[in-house]
Formats: sequence, C-alpha cells, structure tokens
Amino acid sequence: MPEYDALSGLTQAQQRIFNVLEKVGQAGITRNDLFERIYGDDPDGGPDSRNILNVQRTKMQRGLAKHGLRIVTQGGHYSLWRLEKI
Repeated sequence: MPEYDALSGLTQAQQRIFNVLEKVGQAGITRNDLFERIYGDDPDGGPDSRNILNVQRTKMQRGLAKHGLRIVTQGGHYSLWRLEKI
C-alpha cells in the first residue's frame, strides 16, 4: 500500500503523526488531541508550542504527495486533521 511506502522518508516524529492520522481515518482528530497522542508520553511534555505540528505537516506534504496522500485540516481553532488520498 502507498501509505506504508510514504513512511520511508519521514522522521520518527512525522511517522508518529502519520500513524495517528491513519488510525483515526476520515473522522479526523483535533490538533490538541493529536499533540497529546504524539507527545503525551514525553517526560518533558513535548515542545513548548503546538505549532510544531503545523511545521511538521508542512515538511511532510511534499513527500506524502509523491504517494498520493496529503494531510488536510479544516476548521479554526479546533481544526480537524486527517489523511486524505489525492
């Protein structure tokens, strides 16, 4: 499946984002909940800013596009994130 090929070019943190988005499917996940799933087990609490997810998403988009995928966000402050085939 292209989804698993897409993992090869991602950093460990990006792979964790990808895996969560793949697991939640089209229902999506809020940025806050995604942050908690990615960094909730970090003893330091993770990065100071949740904006790191936006930065990672931007970095991931080109590589994912090569595999026919993209990360879609919709909404405002409580935007839903999901993985989508293009």
